[in-house]
Amino acid sequence: MQCSLRCDHCRMKMLAALHSADSPEKFLALAERLHGQGCRGMLLTGGCDRDGTIPLIPFVDAAAEARRRFGFRYAVHTKLVTEGFARAAAAIGVDLLMTDVVGEDDSLREIYHLQGRTVGDVEASLDFAGAQGLSLAPHIMIGIARGKVVGEYRAIDLLKGRRVAVLCLVVL
Repeated sequence: MQCSLRCDHCRMKMLAALHSADSPEKFLALAERLHGQGCRGMLLTGGCDRDGTIPLIPFVDAAAEARRRFGFRYAVHTKLVTEGFARAAAAIGVDLLMTDVVGEDDSLREIYHLQGRTVGDVEASLDFAGAQGLSLAPHIMIGIARGKVVGEYRAIDLLKGRRVAVLCLVVL
């Protein structure tokens, strides 16, 4: 697995224990194998592209097929959400969308390595997810700015009035 961002708080360590499927065919084979072992759902995540999204779109048909054949439930974790990403997640029938909600521009650039991105992009991500009716499990990283609380309250404010199923507070 690869990650173009290599965020400071993870540096791809979270990916080390995950199964890898770098093509739709490998995804379906993995889904079949895991289903045979009793698996009933998957976390779809992995390294992010430079735009802050995981490469979900190429796997839409395979994930939808695995859902149809095996009844899988899906949670997806990504940094940002684009309009196309949100449509793809809705087409698959994603049950829970996990996204990091960052309330401060410097952390997006310096910690997440999302150059040229702002809190406005985080808010747009939430808007795209909401427009598709996706159920959110936002992650707010407390102390992401090298141990300082600088944008966390703004991140919480971004969630007001949104369809939040679960709020995850990760304390660093």
